[in-house]
Amino acid sequence: MGPDVIIKDNRAKPDDIPVSGEIVAFVLSKDSKRVWLTLDTGYEVMLVLDTKFAEVISEVVSEEVIERLEE
Repeated sequence: MGPDVIIKDNRAKPDDIPVSGEIVAFVLSKDSKRVWLTLDTGYEVMLVLDTKFAEVISEVVSEEVIERLEE
């Protein structure tokens, strides 16, 4: 089991609900600018990624896909 994910935002307001849980699935948009996370706690979260982070995520996903295809 992987580590729990805790999403924090400096812009959070006092009445915001903290979201935590283990990622059980994720979907990366074709342009690598958005990712949707499904957590084991039932939460679904969409993150908007900046360009630099999106490029890193895209590379990691691509390498993982290639490794799976080679198996």
